[in-house]
Amino acid sequence: MSFTDSICYSAAMAKNDRRRGGVEEHLSLAEAAERMGISERTARRWIKSGKLRAYKPGRDYWIPESALTDLIEESEVHPKAPASSQPDFNELLEEEQRRTELEEVRESFLEDCAPAGDYIMRWERWLDTGGIPEEAVREFLVAATALYPALLGLLRDELTAIVRVLGIKVVDELPDEAKAESAILPLVNRYWELGHKLTDVWNERFPEKENIVDLEAMRREPRLRRAG
Repeated sequence: MSFTDSICYSAAMAKNDRRRGGVEEHLSLAEAAERMGISERTARRWIKSGKLRAYKPGRDYWIPESALTDLIEESEVHPKAPASSQPDFNELLEEEQRRTELEEVRESFLEDCAPAGDYIMRWERWLDTGGIPEEAVREFLVAATALYPALLGLLRDELTAIVRVLGIKVVDELPDEAKAESAILPLVNRYWELGHKLTDVWNERFPEKENIVDLEAMRREPRLRRAG
């Protein structure tokens, strides 16, 4: 008996038990996750999104076996639709696992970039208020010669991990699908825009002084790391 058949059989037996006055079996979060072949974290997210029916009478979730069957039935092919247009249960699990891996990748790199994010936010606020002294502008632009390439390096590593999770083959340009999953790309873009504005401030207020950094020349699409 296959995995899907075993769940359907168990749930059907539970429904029969209810008809005979019995009580449907409820699974713990760990048991349900193991039964479906997913992590507890994924199961918890499915519950919160309403995808997986569960109850929480106290501190812990309890999942009726019929909820697993409902999840499978929702993923089955509708007779009026082409078979190829409907994902099966295993495909749904694989997609959910990919989403979980992508979330873990993003969280990991966002944690590494947290100080840079705070730094960018402070400068954005300062720029909005105006009156930034010359020395502060100089310090930002000088720091940009090291910080901007460092952010691009983190972006390259994140995109490399994302491409691996998605199973995308990159030939020349990065696919938009990979860029859309990046948590670091918006931060890099914000830093570039901030640096561009401060460069304009520097050139307008101190036209007689030499330009400190050319962010436009430094801006490039990251090259992914090659496996091995």
